[in-house]
Amino acid sequence: MKKKKGLIISIVIVIILAIIILPAILKGKPKQESTSQTTTTETKQVVEASGLVKVNKSKDVILDFTSDVVNVSVKEGQKLKKGDIIMTLDLGDIKKEIADKVRVLKIEKLELEKLQKNTVQSTHNSIDSKEQELGRIKGDLQVKENYIKNNNEPDIEKIVNSIKILEDDYSQAQKDYKQNQELFALGTISKNELDNLKSSLDKVEKSLKEATLSLESAKYSKQTEVDKLKSSIKQSTTEIANLKLDLAQSRTNIDIKKENVSKLEVELQQLKDKLNKSHISENSLICDVENGVVTDLNATNGALIQSNTKVYTLLDLDSLVAEVEIPEEYVSTIKLGAVVKILPTADPSKEYKGKVISIAEQAIESNGNTVVKAQVSIDNNDGLLKPNFNVDVEIAE
Repeated sequence: MKKKKGLIISIVIVIILAIIILPAILKGKPKQESTSQTTTTETKQVVEASGLVKVNKSKDVILDFTSDVVNVSVKEGQKLKKGDIIMTLDLGDIKKEIADKVRVLKIEKLELEKLQKNTVQSTHNSIDSKEQELGRIKGDLQVKENYIKNNNEPDIEKIVNSIKILEDDYSQAQKDYKQNQELFALGTISKNELDNLKSSLDKVEKSLKEATLSLESAKYSKQTEVDKLKSSIKQSTTEIANLKLDLAQSRTNIDIKKENVSKLEVELQQLKDKLNKSHISENSLICDVENGVVTDLNATNGALIQSNTKVYTLLDLDSLVAEVEIPEEYVSTIKLGAVVKILPTADPSKEYKGKVISIAEQAIESNGNTVVKAQVSIDNNDGLLKPNFNVDVEIAE
């Protein structure tokens, strides 16, 4: 009797364990689907899994400038269409900053243009003019130095020729006077005749001395001209050297201006880029996806938004996917592109179609089980499914 009672208890325990364990074993286990035709029967294997609806594309909207909120037009979780205004901002500060940067850039460009066209070109012209003048002075100097060296300068040559004639006249006058002195001693000529010859000799001598002095004066004058030309050459050379230094400095200033202009252009573009965003239109932040939802809304009317602050998150409802957990023992049977039936908990009567679009490369632990996450597209979403909705799926092997 005791043995029979123990057997009954054992059978009851086995039945209870079967009721508890079998559903857990069967969950995720391939399910057979049969389709009957007139002549053949086909059996399909599917893997059952569950998961959540997730947004595959979302964007945190972060302002990288400071602005006041004029008006918030939406509420947390509100559904939006593309172009809908989320909030209106006071963009006066950043627009003024852009205008100021444009003005400074314009001034820098004008100064750069002035340096390039006026200062540099003017200095170039001055150098060219000075170098031409220097060449002319050097040519004059060479001519005058050759004249002095060879005594063939026209004015000097004329005096030299006169001196030669006077020297001949003086030599002849000396001979004549000496001969007439002898004749006077013999009494052949009178004292008056001898005195006249002496007077002629003195005149020739005087003329010769004057011509000699004139020659020295002319040579001195020509040498002075040469010295002045040398001084002019030295001065012109110094001026040209200084002009070239000025030109080099001007070019350095131009390079500095160019760097300033480039820097300002980059800064201006960076400021413009802050407003040149798909989610900014005039003075408003807008929805820039076809169907979106605003979450994490972090702004109120009149609030000051600091730079680099997240204002809200925009979810793209057209990127909804089902993220499901597949038991590790069935992962090998799941392929990318596999057809999936999606059954929402929100309305079990509805059925959506999809395909496996990604399978994780590593497993995780979930509720004590080892699973691999996979993403399933939702091809015919009619608006019922929302982020974080629960779904069951049947994945065809």
